[in-house]
Amino acid sequence: MRLVFCDTETGGLSPETDALLSIGLVDWADGQILDTAEILVDPEGLVCGAKAMEINRIDLDVHLAYSVPRSEAARLVRDWCGPRGRVVLAGHNVGFDIGFLKRLFAPGMWSFSFSHHQIDMMQILAFLGDCGIIPPGIGKLDQAIAYFGIQVPTGKRHTALGDALATAEVYTHLLDAVRRKVAA
Repeated sequence: MRLVFCDTETGGLSPETDALLSIGLVDWADGQILDTAEILVDPEGLVCGAKAMEINRIDLDVHLAYSVPRSEAARLVRDWCGPRGRVVLAGHNVGFDIGFLKRLFAPGMWSFSFSHHQIDMMQILAFLGDCGIIPPGIGKLDQAIAYFGIQVPTGKRHTALGDALATAEVYTHLLDAVRRKVAA
């Protein structure tokens, strides 16, 4: 199976009022990372709340020097995903990220690049915890990273690309755990 893991960093929790600041994309197939992209997005006057900025550690002055307008970010995402067909997005609490990504695209353009299917790691972690394949209660990305001993490079946690890569790695570990359980 081929997936695109995605993560976003935002200026808050509402796709309607808060800024989308960065997009991390990871092309994944059968446990292998095939390609990655990180797109920095100009907030264009949308809200960047203090709490969100504390979590994502984005310096807006530096960010603005490297970010692209929202319309350009949508084109870059579309161009990166284009050769992959209508991709299935995967991520940790991926509905949150999809809310911001959909707002980035012009009405009707979302379905040209993305499947209506999605894979949410929060739900998979809860299910596998309930099944006894992993300990119950591992629901946060930090908990899954710690459980599997995944090393996230310094400064990359709470970045869009760093979290998308970590989520892809967690997914690979979960697949291995299920395969071991089935083979036993």
